[in-house]
Amino acid sequence: MRSALSEFSPTVQQIGEAGKNEYIISTKIENKVSEGTAGVAGISKYDMMKNTLNEKFQNVKIESEENVGPAIGDFLKKSAWKLSIIAVVMMSLYLAFRFEVKFALGAMAALLHDVLASIAFCGLVGIEINIPVIAAFLTIFGYSVNDTIVVFDRIRETNELKGKETFSDVIDKAITQTLTRTLLTALTTLFGILSLFFLGGEVLHDFSLVLLFGITIGTYSSIYMASPVVLWWEKWRAAK
Repeated sequence: MRSALSEFSPTVQQIGEAGKNEYIISTKIENKVSEGTAGVAGISKYDMMKNTLNEKFQNVKIESEENVGPAIGDFLKKSAWKLSIIAVVMMSLYLAFRFEVKFALGAMAALLHDVLASIAFCGLVGIEINIPVIAAFLTIFGYSVNDTIVVFDRIRETNELKGKETFSDVIDKAITQTLTRTLLTALTTLFGILSLFFLGGEVLHDFSLVLLFGITIGTYSSIYMASPVVLWWEKWRAAK
């Protein structure tokens, strides 16, 4: 199916039971007619795809057709971005309630780092920011915050039991104690995402690639971004 429609650069996803040959085919349809002989004849890219399917396969049946215009696409993207911002704010409020304000600031700094790095990565490798990619961003947020909470919880426990240790020593000890758990969890998660990347098909390719990058930098930020911000805030408060 993919090779038959390769000239149209579609996304082909097989659905249903094996052997039934049911597919979801997605592609970008430009507002202008396609170039070439077919374009001169006034045949759209969509019609060309249907003609190609009928030529190369027998008994082709189109169950349904959907067209997402630019206005709808922009609306969905804006809604997804709004939900992403709301998710970050809600996570920060939870951390402020669960711990202290300084921990919420640390988590927000780590999340900001993760989202900017992920967007830069998408731009670098040419991945379009669409709904699945934004879903990957939200997954990265949740994973990063989960890792950060583990470190913060250990910081709080260690801080309550500290003797003559400074807050910097407390953070260092907490990170050391949780480092093995953090790395093993990240590796286990990455193995699962690698399976999606290599076996999930073209539909999940961008989603899993963004996750691979995001989980990696999320693991880094939960250790080396969030905690230093908490330490900076504590020193700033002490100096006032």
